[in-house]
Amino acid sequence: RKAVEKLYLPFERGMASGELVSKMQLLHNFLFRREMPQVVPMSYLIDRNGNLAAIYRGRVEMRQLIEDVNELHESVTVRQKRSAQFAGRWLTPPGELGLTDLAELADHFEQNSFFEEALRYGQRALTLHPGSAAMHMRQAMRLQQQGKPSQALNRFEQAARLEPDSFEANYALGKALSKQGSFRQAVRHMQKAVQLNPRSAIVRTEFGFPLYRLGKPKPAVVQLRRALEMDPNLTTAHNNLGVIHLSMNQPRKAANHLSQAVKQDPQHAHAHFNLSVALGKM
Repeated sequence: RKAVEKLYLPFERGMASGELVSKMQLLHNFLFRREMPQVVPMSYLIDRNGNLAAIYRGRVEMRQLIEDVNELHESVTVRQKRSAQFAGRWLTPPGELGLTDLAELADHFEQNSFFEEALRYGQRALTLHPGSAAMHMRQAMRLQQQGKPSQALNRFEQAARLEPDSFEANYALGKALSKQGSFRQAVRHMQKAVQLNPRSAIVRTEFGFPLYRLGKPKPAVVQLRRALEMDPNLTTAHNNLGVIHLSMNQPRKAANHLSQAVKQDPQHAHAHFNLSVALGKM
């Protein structure tokens, strides 16, 4: 470290932290498609836009480093030609990372709990390919996991706009809208999702909540009962039906569903509380 600090370099340089080394190792393995342990010394050349320009495994001469820095303004094609070890031609010319590569790299970082990098590469994929509904969906789910519901909602809306007949996009958008209190819009997309996949018990369970919040308890009960016909073990459907029956002053019906919810999931705190309310009104 002291030796590096004493070096005079006509550009920024820095020492990598342990976390950064781990991230670079992941990127390195992804680029070369195999596990390649890092060596000491090992250096990475980063351009002004934060893009990886070169990897130096082992010692690098100052002359080589200065030449590489001076060539950063050249096009990718020119730099690729100069990086070739031998004269000849590419059978399959290397190119910049495409949508599939960027999406895979984002997943790679997410699987290793580097969520900021996953979001960054996901956003880069969307910038290059804004017409990918699947990529908007994947990025939306990452944003949800990171506690960014407004940004996630925007991505779900983009996905549904690009593929209006997508079951997944309409269901995810309806659920996100419901969580944010936009129940009227949520009902529209949930209705579309039900039309696209009428055998989905989960969608009907989610559909019941915005209907209920819009003051339509009877249509909500219809959806929840249909969900339980398809899957009697849906704890959420039993709990939600119990809540709706309570609101309709039907404590006995409410208690039946809430008892079932508690039986299926003894740790369901809301079901326990709602059951106690129902029993108190009987």
